[in-house]
Amino acid sequence: VQTRLDKLKNGQVDATLLAMAGLNRLGLEHEATCVLANDDMLPAAAQGAVGIEILESRIQDLSFISQISCLKTELCVSAEREVLRMLDGSCHTPIAAFGELNKHHMRLRGAVCSLDGSQMFTSEISGDVKTISDAVKLGQIVGEDLKVQAPLNLFA
Repeated sequence: VQTRLDKLKNGQVDATLLAMAGLNRLGLEHEATCVLANDDMLPAAAQGAVGIEILESRIQDLSFISQISCLKTELCVSAEREVLRMLDGSCHTPIAAFGELNKHHMRLRGAVCSLDGSQMFTSEISGDVKTISDAVKLGQIVGEDLKVQAPLNLFA
């Protein structure tokens, strides 16, 4: 992060994009000159959520998770990750998904673009979500809509 900020200060680059959460964590939030709104640029699926992976044989070690888990976050992340799964996406594909939950009503937006950024396709749905299954269904709808819109060779 500091290297990128130094390049900006030295005029080696005109701009840099950094996660606000990272700047906050490093005490560098004052370095931000503009914060992008989700309406301007959707984040990657599950951006900012903490994921925990554990061996199945050690599953009992996760008993504390229910005490720190947030159902709202889990529902949003489930919908977002389903969009990514439907598009066979990875951390190397330009796919965005963002779920917003207000009580039991979710707004889920997704986007996919070509590697060079010349083409972008978007989809949005809103619906009631009370369970992980409900969230995944919304993700499937957005993912399928994006698959229909985007050409097969989009990432080529």
